[in-house]
Amino acid sequence: MQNSYKKSCTIALLFILLLAFGFPAVKARAEKPTAIIIDIGNNSFEGVFYDNETARELLKLMPKKFTMSELNGNEKYKYLSKDFPTNERRVNKIKAGDIMLYGLDCLVVFYKSFTTSYEYTPVGRIMNPNGLQKALGEGQATIKFSKKNTIKLTRKSLTLKPGQSKAIRLKGAKAEKVRWKSSNKRVATVSKGKIKAKKAGKVTITATYKNKKYKCKVTIR
Repeated sequence: MQNSYKKSCTIALLFILLLAFGFPAVKARAEKPTAIIIDIGNNSFEGVFYDNETARELLKLMPKKFTMSELNGNEKYKYLSKDFPTNERRVNKIKAGDIMLYGLDCLVVFYKSFTTSYEYTPVGRIMNPNGLQKALGEGQATIKFSKKNTIKLTRKSLTLKPGQSKAIRLKGAKAEKVRWKSSNKRVATVSKGKIKAKKAGKVTITATYKNKKYKCKVTIR
């Protein structure tokens, strides 16, 4: 009887402490939007797909072209060939550039802002919708959705000995359009990503692609 009483007191004390200091917080998973490219004719827009179940399922289709129809002078829509998971809610305000799912299978791209009483599942967004309406035009429009390639060097730093060679590359870029440069050719040279160490020292290898520079620090010793 005494042991049972002590056990009851211990449980009660733990409960009081939890009430006083709070229950352990559950760490939420950080949302990581996926960068996408939306191509409409000769126009290209950058956007994101949100980190939700609906968007993840749509991402599995990419790259994908859709011929989307016009509706209400503010949106393009396409009924897809299967149902998707949804989390519908009344969004109240649509913004130009919003990408939504209506119902289970209707993908919608909005090119004007307006208020609405309809429910949608938010999928993503075109980050800068300037020129979107003009690009879409009137009537049907062909829209291509693609994941945006992450462009980065395979190595950001490197240590070599004189006479050694090492090849690096710029992932996500077209190799023939990458320009390579060494900050000191007496220390190391580079050709098409292949670095050749000459003598002890430090040098920066730069890969330039679409006017953006990516650098690798090389130490030779």
